[in-house]
Amino acid sequence: MKKLLIILIVFVSFFSTKLYSQQGLPFFLEKKNTVDVTLGGGGIFVSVNYSRIVFVESKYFLCASVGIGTAPFIGGSTYPHQLSINFGKKRDFLELGLGGSYWIGKTNASGYTITDFSYNLMPSIGYRRNFSNNFVFKIYGTAFINLAGVYVFEDYPVVPFGGLSFGYSF
Repeated sequence: MKKLLIILIVFVSFFSTKLYSQQGLPFFLEKKNTVDVTLGGGGIFVSVNYSRIVFVESKYFLCASVGIGTAPFIGGSTYPHQLSINFGKKRDFLELGLGGSYWIGKTNASGYTITDFSYNLMPSIGYRRNFSNNFVFKIYGTAFINLAGVYVFEDYPVVPFGGLSFGYSF
């Protein structure tokens, strides 16, 4: 009987989840999806991103995002992605993130056009504001740290960068 009780406690503890009522969540966390346009950031020039709040606690939440962007000055497409944790209680948050950006484009090396790629790690720190009308604003600083492929920014393996994002939650 004692073994059965221990197994039952472990089973219930392992499979239990936190449930929130609609009234228990702040208004901006009721809508967990966001679509935004980012200038700079992981898209290098401009990107469209989808993010989802995947985990919520009282003073922080975890957010995952993916996107597609363009880099007109260097050519090609970018595919940014990020996992971030946001600290705060009301509408203003400190956002700490770790993500990456995959770039693929064509370069002209010695008269021959070839397809090149680059993968850059992107740690970030920034500010996020959720407005009552479902708009989301973010500004952040990041660094492109080249891990594979050609250097997107000349011959620099690490480049400081930033981003400005305007989005809508639904």
